[in-house]
Amino acid sequence: MRSLKDCGLATQVVPSNCEVSARYQHSLSVTSSITWHELQYGVRRLPAGKRRSQLELFLLNLAGLPILDYDERAATRHAAASVWLESHGKCMSQCDGQIAAVAEVHGLIVVTRNLADFQHYPGIQLENWFD
Repeated sequence: MRSLKDCGLATQVVPSNCEVSARYQHSLSVTSSITWHELQYGVRRLPAGKRRSQLELFLLNLAGLPILDYDERAATRHAAASVWLESHGKCMSQCDGQIAAVAEVHGLIVVTRNLADFQHYPGIQLENWFD
């Protein structure tokens, strides 16, 4: 099954784990426009230096990775999931909810190192490549 990568996974890949890095770059995967924004924002906030250079190169290597938009279907699903979460006393960040909704409407597994960020969202599958 195809997977949607979360920002937290990408920031942990470089340079700490070559095996996960290779899997990230060569798997059948996509990302969301929300995750792409988080990656771009995070890298641009870093001071000049080795870490920023590594992440900039990593992003260049992702050129051509399909980016899925947070569209009407995802927004509708996200609204329904948010109501469900609230009714069960749970909450989720807006960005993580959007990422989960994009994954859900496209039938994708969310690959993240932060399983707790997504664990309460109904209807999605999660994987942590670091475990």
